Formats: sequence, C-alpha cells, structure tokens
Amino acid sequence: MSALRLPYVYRVPLCVPFWNWRTYAALARCIGRGEIVGGSDVQRLEQRLAALFSTASSVACNSGRAALELALRANGVGAGDEVVVPTFCCASIISPILALGAMPVLCDVGEHLTLTPATIEAAVTSRTRGVVVAHLFGNPAPIDTIEEFCRRRGLILIDDAAQALGAKLNGRLLGTFGDAGIVSFGSGKVCFGVGGGVLVSRQGAVMERARAARFPRAEAAPTLKRAAGVTVWRRWRHWSLPLQIVLSRIGKPAQGASYQGRAMANLDAAVASSLLDTLDDNLAARRARVDAYRTLLGQGPGCSLLPHGEGSACLAQLVSFSGGEQVALAVVRALREAGYEVDRSYQPLHLQAAYDKYARGALPNADRLWPALVELPCEPTVRMEDAKRIAEVVRTTGHAG
Repeated sequence: MSALRLPYVYRVPLCVPFWNWRTYAALARCIGRGEIVGGSDVQRLEQRLAALFSTASSVACNSGRAALELALRANGVGAGDEVVVPTFCCASIISPILALGAMPVLCDVGEHLTLTPATIEAAVTSRTRGVVVAHLFGNPAPIDTIEEFCRRRGLILIDDAAQALGAKLNGRLLGTFGDAGIVSFGSGKVCFGVGGGVLVSRQGAVMERARAARFPRAEAAPTLKRAAGVTVWRRWRHWSLPLQIVLSRIGKPAQGASYQGRAMANLDAAVASSLLDTLDDNLAARRARVDAYRTLLGQGPGCSLLPHGEGSACLAQLVSFSGGEQVALAVVRALREAGYEVDRSYQPLHLQAAYDKYARGALPNADRLWPALVELPCEPTVRMEDAKRIAEVVRTTGHAG
C-alpha cells in the first residue's frame, strides 16, 4: 500500500475506543489510589461476567490470548495435541496454543469467513484434540452446528467471542457454547479497554481447573505503560497520529511485547467494567451503522456487503469488490484521501511466512475471498454523517472499478 499522503489528521481515525468520563474516572481512581495491580475491581468484573454468561464464576487474565490458553489448558489440551483454528483470523490465536506445546492447524473458512462443520472436517486428524471457533467482526459463526459436530467427534470446543462480546446466536450469548468461552477487552474489540481477557464456562470442573492454573500476578509498570499507550495512541488517535508517524520515521518502531499470560490487573478490570456499563449503547450504535451501510450500499454492482447475522455485535462491516484486490486498494486510498483511516482485512495466516507451516494443503475459500475485502468502521465514535460519506466514496470508487 502506498505511503500516506495528507491529511495525517483523519476525520475518522482507525479503531478509536468508545470511552466516556466513567472510563477516565476509573483510570484516575486506580492510579490515584495506587490500585494498579491489586484491588477489588477484578473480582467485581469476574462476578459481573459470570452473571452475564450465567456461569458460577469466570477467570480474568491480562489478555484474550491468556484466556484462550487457560481455556485450552483447563480442558486438557497439551503437548502433541492438534487444535484447529481459522486461517482467517488475528495471529494472536496461535501463541496460546504453542505455549501449551500443542500444534495449531489452520483451517479454511466458509463464505462468511468463519469456520463451518465442513471446513473443520477437512482439517481433523487422529491427533486433533480441539477446535477454536472465532466470531470475526462480531458476526456469529454457525457454532451451534459446530458444537454438534465436535460432540460427535469427541473434540473440545472453545467459543472465542473475543470480537463478539454481547453478540448472540438464536438468542444465546456467544461465549457460552462448547466447553469454554472467552471474551476480550483488548485492542480493536467491541469493548476496547486497556487490556484483559476473561474465561467463562458453564462446566464446573473446567472452571475449577482454570482457577487452579491461574497465571502469575500482573506487574504495575507494564500495566501503566500499556494503559498510557492505548490512551494516547488509540483513544486520542485523532491528535496523536501525526506524532506517531514522525516518531516512526526518525527511529525504530517500538516492538510489541512477547506473549506472556498473567492475571488481570486491577486497572484493566476497572476500565473493562466501565465499558460494560455502556455495552448496550455500544452494540446499538454499531448495528445502526451496519444498517446504514446496508441501506446506502446494498448489493449493487461492483461491491457486496458481508451480511451480519441477527444478534451480531457488528464490530466492523466488510465489503467485497468484484474487481478484486486492485479495486480494494483503490477504495482504501480514496477513503484515506477523504479523511477516513480505513484498511483492508486480515491476510490469512497460511499466506504469512511465520504461520504457513501450520496449514495442510490448499485453503481455497480464504485465498479467494480475502484480497477483495475492505473493513468499514462501525465504532460508535463514527458519526452517521461520516458513515454516509464513507458509503458514497465506496460506491463511487468501487463501482468505477
């Protein structure tokens, strides 16, 4: 993709968290009282999520990755086991599996970019122990039928609702299917906080093993550094992006910390709780923006919208262009020049050098679908007039392609 032109200050920056004064108050309270790591907010968050998901308890970790590792560990996944995961997914799904000495197996996706019983069947071997179903972009995968498939095959099923907090399938909350579920308050999620992930399960034995395998205590300095980074570089991105670009050009870009599972810090839990207070408004706003894109773009010539199922959390709206990758690139350029910091979607993991070894054979659906995709923002911070302008640029550029 070509380098950014002007403006560096976008009308709509990429992926801005939906915070209000209560979130800043939670940050200030924890810092002012010195309750960065220790405090009562973690227990309160665990109780709230246990009530939300109708479980006896939940276990809070420092990230969604840590919650996934704990979910797999509590279900007996270990060295030598294979775990099926979607190739069309965030790369963070890989490290928790490797941390257990298990082997991730990349699986193709269906037309809606999620796992299906048919694509999972093609990836299962005698060494397969479990399946992780991710509900990408808040859109429910067919996890009810996948649950039946896994039950018949004796496979562990992890319901990865990291991108789908509050979403439902047939009236049932995502995260409650299978043997365990996870949610996340990390970067780019529905409730984008300063970090944290939570394991939930309705199986008492699983939760007992999870509590027994809790991670070490969080550390104050990394917690504060992460919170400051999210606040400055993400929440205030409208103003901080120019500085970030300048810093990246005069020095080596900062490297992300390597994965290490820990318990959730009190500061993370306090912020997460403040975001749960606005979850209903958050979801309603995202669904309204998806409805607007559907009305404004429809399924006209040149582009089509990835449909969101009823109950979707509507994290983002994907658009596919019949002209393929070149049109998708042109749409991204046009939107950025108009002041909207959008981007293309995930490159499938099997097409990345770091992860291609985890694929077995061709994954044709992901190969075919991903090059033509662009993600349109649905955050509540995106004004409806901007959603209309985004749709206009997409329609003009995409149809021209």
